[in-house]
Amino acid sequence: MIKEADNIEILLNPYPFQAMLSITNDIDNCSWDLFNELHAYFNTSAPTQFGKGLNIEVGNSFWFFQNPQSGEKAFSYFEDLSSKRTKYAERIRELNKRKFLDCLHTWGNFSDVGGFNRKYAELAINECLKYSIKCPIWINHGDRHNVQNMIRGLGDDPESCYYTADLLKEFNCHYIWAGDITKYIGQDRDFTINETYFDSNQTLPFKSYIFTKLAIKLLLKGYIFSPEANALLKSTKLRDSQVFDTFTRYGNWEKSTFLDLPNLLSQEAINVLLSNHGKMSVYVHCGKKKSGQCNVTDISNTLKYLAELFHQKTLLICTTSRLLDYSNAIKHINVKHIKGDNKHILYLSFPDLFENDRPENILNGISFKIKRLVEFLIIFKDKKQNFKLIYDSKLKSWIIYKPWRSL
Repeated sequence: MIKEADNIEILLNPYPFQAMLSITNDIDNCSWDLFNELHAYFNTSAPTQFGKGLNIEVGNSFWFFQNPQSGEKAFSYFEDLSSKRTKYAERIRELNKRKFLDCLHTWGNFSDVGGFNRKYAELAINECLKYSIKCPIWINHGDRHNVQNMIRGLGDDPESCYYTADLLKEFNCHYIWAGDITKYIGQDRDFTINETYFDSNQTLPFKSYIFTKLAIKLLLKGYIFSPEANALLKSTKLRDSQVFDTFTRYGNWEKSTFLDLPNLLSQEAINVLLSNHGKMSVYVHCGKKKSGQCNVTDISNTLKYLAELFHQKTLLICTTSRLLDYSNAIKHINVKHIKGDNKHILYLSFPDLFENDRPENILNGISFKIKRLVEFLIIFKDKKQNFKLIYDSKLKSWIIYKPWRSL
């Protein structure tokens, strides 16, 4: 069917999507009823208090314990600080199994008052092992009283009595959010000099000074921006020498409620994300209240616009763990290209983090662009994999791809 292709390029986003986004919601102050309404609104087409469901894909976070004296109270797996399961525990396990509860917002909420002890983590791990609870993502929480936090707390300090980092991989944790937030729209794409160093109010002498600094940096280092300057994921060694991938979230510390979404995800911001073909995990607390009046119309219009782009297959909206998994796969994919007389063979392999995953998961959305059409055989784990083939007139290329599967 095909002649020859020498030029193969892996696409940064699953075809035909132009960019990727996850709404990464921290569960602070979220009641069980509100959580269920939000889950239905984002993930189904059912009627909710926010309007008809958007039927996109948004995951969520939870915690196992809730100090009853703490602020920011939300639902939890166990009742307060006991080993008794709440009435929500079974539903939490169900949503976790379906991969909608993919983030653990630390072992529990100890804001304002503290009270964390390693025994709580051990109770949680016993539950994880008993019911196969898996949380690919750990998200730090709250103030200094949450000593279980990793990197910015004592959770990864083996000399501390609050050390629990040795337990993370017991529930399949791969990623940690330690508190890094960026203002830049779209990660896993190059910075531009203008967006980083300049604005419209700067004078010509100041701009000349900046250009001189940049020229010196380029001369001395060979680059202006470090290779990981705007990466979604960075490999990080904890204090106990374990290595995890930490990730950055887009947002604003002071504007991170449900009512701030029209500002965070404005049409202008989303268009920038689409144009730079980036990936973005959004920092938000949908359960927290914001002072001032709620403009429901603005929120509805913002989220409807996102849903429209999703259903048009322009903007891929998915759970945070699936966003990070895809980013990691693209970062580490190894493609061995063998040219034969009649066909070309692509042998795909990934780091150990992924090798134990099923092909339908690890290859989900993987897409290649080729200039000329040739017959390709794609091999993963010694087995032929079925990929689709299409010609994209805008890209002026043939695309070989695995269609993205939603949850």
